Amino acid sequence: MWQFTQENDAFVCTENGYEFIRTPHLAAPVKRDLEEITILADGQAQLESSVEVSGYLAAFNREDFRSVGKRKEVMEKRVSQELSGAKVTKCELENWDNLDLPLRIEYSLNAPAYARLAGKKMSFTLFGRYGFCNRYAEKSERQYDLVLDFYADDSDVQTFTLPAAYQVAALPEPATLDTPWFKYKADWSQAGDRVICRHSLTMKTDRIKQAEYARFRVACIQMDSSDKQEVILSLKP
Repeated sequence: MWQFTQENDAFVCTENGYEFIRTPHLAAPVKRDLEEITILADGQAQLESSVEVSGYLAAFNREDFRSVGKRKEVMEKRVSQELSGAKVTKCELENWDNLDLPLRIEYSLNAPAYARLAGKKMSFTLFGRYGFCNRYAEKSERQYDLVLDFYADDSDVQTFTLPAAYQVAALPEPATLDTPWFKYKADWSQAGDRVICRHSLTMKTDRIKQAEYARFRVACIQMDSSDKQEVILSLKP
């Protein structure tokens, strides 16, 4: 159930006539992602992703992916907003008919220019940045409340396998923002030839009051700045 239809009076037609009901309040939908990203020496990347979604997010995805023959095309349009030229090679869905289970989306893609090369350096950012500034906070001020279309508990773990010729020169600084509107966390670590990012955003509300907007905008800028931090690699000696 979409959050705007929760806790509202509703007129329901039944077999015997009609009735008025109060729609329930449901917990925020949950989204969990696991990504394995292999970066090649020329900056290309191969990504394997497993996504689980529940609540109205699952309903939206069922609508988007209803045509089996167009699922790769739909996913390609989604990822192309962030990864120009990416080609989806697999897109499969599980638990399609069982509404009691989270919807699972398994997909693979090739991104031709994921990492940036500059001399002996290579750099990249995480995949799936939240982008709240462009989405909600472009304006410096508002006259009315801001109603968000994203209200969920979203987390992902991204594991990057580095090209053999490179080593880590610098990792992004960890960040935690616990605001009245959301809690955000990004934590980076290294394990051998792999870099791991644990990234999460939990929304606490779907409405930003006009009087709170300036502070909300500052928090969005801080979150987006964290998401844009780069992993820096250098050629091994």
